[in-house]
Amino acid sequence: RIFSVLLLFIFTNSYSQDVVSSDIKSIEVLQFELIKKDTEFVKGQRLGINEYVDDYLSEYNNTGNVIAKYRLFPDTEPILLATYEYNKQNLLVKLTSYSVGTKKISSTTFYVYDNKNRISEEKFITEPNTVGFVNTIETYKYNTSNKDYECSRYVQNEENREFELRSIRFFKLDDKGNILQQLYYDPAKKENYQEGNDKFNSENKIIESQVKDDV
Repeated sequence: RIFSVLLLFIFTNSYSQDVVSSDIKSIEVLQFELIKKDTEFVKGQRLGINEYVDDYLSEYNNTGNVIAKYRLFPDTEPILLATYEYNKQNLLVKLTSYSVGTKKISSTTFYVYDNKNRISEEKFITEPNTVGFVNTIETYKYNTSNKDYECSRYVQNEENREFELRSIRFFKLDDKGNILQQLYYDPAKKENYQEGNDKFNSENKIIESQVKDDV
C-alpha cells in the first residue's frame, strides 16, 4: 500500500471554468490517504490529527482576499486560526492569529507600505505569556536602480526590551520579479551565512532550488 496525500477542494458556491477569486466565498482543503487499488489510485479514509495533517477552511471577501482561516478536525466545528484586514488598496495591513481551541489572540502582525504599495515594515507582536515566539520587526529597503531589495530583521531583547538587528536578507530579482537569489547576512559576525538560488522557466515557474550554508 502506498501512502500519500490527496487534497479535496470544496467550493461553497457553484463552480465554472471561468471562476475568478472574487467568485469564491470559501475553500475547504481536506487530506486523505491515497491507496493503490489494482492499477489505479483511489481516495482512502480522511487523515486524522495524529497524522500531523493541516486541514483548513479559508473564507474570502467579495474582492477575493482571504479574511479568515480555520483549522478543521474530523467531527468537530471549524476552529478559528487567523483573521485578515486590508486597506483601501486591498493590501494586507493586519493579521491576527489565535491559539488553537482557545479563541484567544496569540499574536498580531502589522504591515506598512510605501507610496508604491511595496511593503516597508512588518511588525510581529505576541501576546503576554505566548510561549515560543518573540516580538520582531522587519524593515525593507529597495534599490532605486533595479528591483533588488533587502530586509533587516530586528528581535526584541527580553531583558532590556530593545529591538536588536539580528540578520539581513538580500534579494536579487530578474526582470519579471522572480527572486533569483537570497543572501543571508549576520551583522554581529559581519559575514554571510546562507545563500539560496532559484531558477525559473519561461512561465515563471520555479524549476530548480539550491540552498548553501556557510557561504
